[in-house]
Amino acid sequence: MAESEFIRQMDQSLTEQDRRMEAEKEKQDMMELQKSLMEQQMTMMKETMEARSNENTMNQFMKMMEEERAQQREEREKYERKKQEEMERMQRVIGACVIQ
Repeated sequence: MAESEFIRQMDQSLTEQDRRMEAEKEKQDMMELQKSLMEQQMTMMKETMEARSNENTMNQFMKMMEEERAQQREEREKYERKKQEEMERMQRVIGACVIQ
């Protein structure tokens, strides 16, 4: 009887050890899964930040190009006005010469 009791206790001890080992493995698996999820989140956040940075850079570039176009348009209009004023002045001078 003592022998069967010993075997039963050993079996119970092994079963408890198995449960503890399995619980520990599940805990490690859960930690690995959490780590993996955190890494995925970090990657997604990094990609989002890069996309936003690229978008901001593109927006800044587009704004700069629009400002450059506006400045060129303004300079062209200024040149055209000056050219027109010069033509009108020349016509007045020519008109004055013809009258005399």
